[in-house]
Amino acid sequence: ALQPFGGQVLIGSGKPVTVGGYNPPALNVEGINFRGVISVIEHQAGTSGGVISIGKSRGAVPGSVTILQTDDIVGRVLFSSADGVDYRTISAEIRTLVGASPAANDVPGHLLFMTNDGSGNDSTERMRIDSAGSVGFGATPTTFHSTLTGVQIGGNGILQHETSAGAGKTFKIAQNVREEITSGDFTYISTDEASLIELNGGG
Repeated sequence: ALQPFGGQVLIGSGKPVTVGGYNPPALNVEGINFRGVISVIEHQAGTSGGVISIGKSRGAVPGSVTILQTDDIVGRVLFSSADGVDYRTISAEIRTLVGASPAANDVPGHLLFMTNDGSGNDSTERMRIDSAGSVGFGATPTTFHSTLTGVQIGGNGILQHETSAGAGKTFKIAQNVREEITSGDFTYISTDEASLIELNGGG
């Protein structure tokens, strides 16, 4: 049953429960025997499905649409675990950050995947897909040349490929070197020791 509680809506509980270390939620759902579930179903003769929409404004009052700033958190999906005391510990998290230079109808975003190694309450970033589509594992992906999409692994390991498709395109595996953002020249990431393998044309 719905239970109003000081402006909050409770389903399946008598009082709001704080999860993830924040203020009690406006909507609280609890259940037993596999009923702690929220579902969204869309019915239409088209391609669109159900939607869970998360948004943020820098405005201080409801209804405001004050523009966000670079690195603002747009939204978070937390997986919070009971630890015998409360639900403060975040075992894993998916987070979205605003990318560089947000403007009207132009707000780039990064998608972060985070896990908790057991050393504290909060999870740590493990993987990032940046606004350009590059991916970093254990590191924020470097900014690649505009013709390339890449993966950065553990700081200095690089996989990169041309953004356009074709058998004659080049795939590179590199350690501590990448192509410079504007000129395309090779540049070291940290020191002057590097390795590079190039594969192209099926070779």
